[in-house]
Amino acid sequence: IPQGDEGMMILAIKCVARQLGLSVALASQLIGLAACAGDQRQKEGAVSQDTSPNESSESCGRVEAAGRFSLLFFDVMSEMGEDCADGDALACNPANYVIGGLAGVVFIPMGFAIGLASPEIENHHCADVRQQKAARKKPETPEEKQAKLWARAAEGDAKAQYELGEQLFEAEASVYQRDAWYWYCRAAHQRHAEAQFRLGGYYRNGLDPVNQDPLQAYLWYELAADQHISAAAEARAAVASRLTATQIAQGERRAAEWQPRPEDCGFDTAGNRVPSQ
Repeated sequence: IPQGDEGMMILAIKCVARQLGLSVALASQLIGLAACAGDQRQKEGAVSQDTSPNESSESCGRVEAAGRFSLLFFDVMSEMGEDCADGDALACNPANYVIGGLAGVVFIPMGFAIGLASPEIENHHCADVRQQKAARKKPETPEEKQAKLWARAAEGDAKAQYELGEQLFEAEASVYQRDAWYWYCRAAHQRHAEAQFRLGGYYRNGLDPVNQDPLQAYLWYELAADQHISAAAEARAAVASRLTATQIAQGERRAAEWQPRPEDCGFDTAGNRVPSQ
């Protein structure tokens, strides 16, 4: 490393130029990001009538290029600093650092000039972000929501199966009770507590497509109550009042030994596959 007054001057210039180059690089990058972000806030999803997408993309690209060039200058000066520390006399020439620092400074006013000259700063990335946000904000139609619910239920989503069962069960047409039972059954055999409670109600009241079966109702209420469904515990007690002690013990044993059997949901009591959308 150079010694004496000359060496101290070289090190001082190197340090200043290095910091200047880093400042230029970071400032240029921030200018480009701020320009795009500011434009996005002001004109969300809109296209300027005065500037074509290609022109605005080119402007934003130039601002970004300014930052990239200044980063390159910073890297070059850093390399020279390391070479100087290793004893390379050419790398220690103060003129290299002064020229490098000044050349980097040029890109800040260039970035400002390009950015201010364009009525709208926009690049392809900014446009993609706008389109994605617009797509997310677009409300789904009831038909689209329903189609997604059916798709999720068909794929085995227990929550969607239960929600679909609820919709069908609450429909005015009694024919939907059968389809509702199918989806409740599918969800119940995935240990969905509310669906198990619903199946208990089917067997307790003999709703289509099943026959009234207090013992089977007790089984489903027991399973749902084990998952902390308070209404299921109350319903289980009401059903138990109509069962003998032997039947209650049998229902508890069935519940303890119960294992999911989704194949039990594939057909109704008449042997027909259900449901069809």
